[in-house]
Amino acid sequence: GPRVGRSIARIDPADWSLHPVFENGASPFHRPIVVCVHGDDVYILDFGEFEMVPDGVEARAGTGALWRIPLRDL
Repeated sequence: GPRVGRSIARIDPADWSLHPVFENGASPFHRPIVVCVHGDDVYILDFGEFEMVPDGVEARAGTGALWRIPLRDL
């Protein structure tokens, strides 16, 4: 199927509009799975590179990361 789930977006609760955090598909994430806000920062847990294949899962070690992005940059 299509490659989806590799970026994050913010939602404006005033009108429920969707705003991608990175434009033109330039997301540095492989599989972001958790987003948390703490203080003036957003933390994003990226599971890393993996794909579902007919006989299971193909994963690449060392590709996951914990990102910290200042709220002002979003």
